[in-house]
Amino acid sequence: MVNKILDGITNALYEEFGSKFFIYTEDRQQGVQEPCFFVSCISNTDERWFGNRRKLENRFAVQYLPGTDEPKRECNEIGSRIMSVLEYIKNATGDLMEGTKFSSELTNGFLTVFVNYDCYTERITQEQRMEKLNVEGGLRDGNRKNS
Repeated sequence: MVNKILDGITNALYEEFGSKFFIYTEDRQQGVQEPCFFVSCISNTDERWFGNRRKLENRFAVQYLPGTDEPKRECNEIGSRIMSVLEYIKNATGDLMEGTKFSSELTNGFLTVFVNYDCYTERITQEQRMEKLNVEGGLRDGNRKNS
């Protein structure tokens, strides 16, 4: 599920910002080209609800590294666009998901936007099947009278 949401986030960012902004989903030590985004799931929980239902909470961080001489100004502009784009995304299976609990931080010259994509799911369990069923029966003659 996390990878499907991750794909939805990166697709939404690509549609909004285009190919001049690089999008990374794995850590890179060298060779980062700015401006760019780093997208990752920073936490997820699986909470049991009624019956087989589960509530999945997925917290993502979208980090933006600016590419101009005015990083704070650029981060302010890009931050509002990121939040707008991530309000609704389509995950990899085409399901529409709503982003919630948005927040952002500007630290050390880059912007981090946090967003949750929570959903409910149902765990399907294998039901125990009968191994063998014996049925006995027959037809009753409707013309006979019972004495």
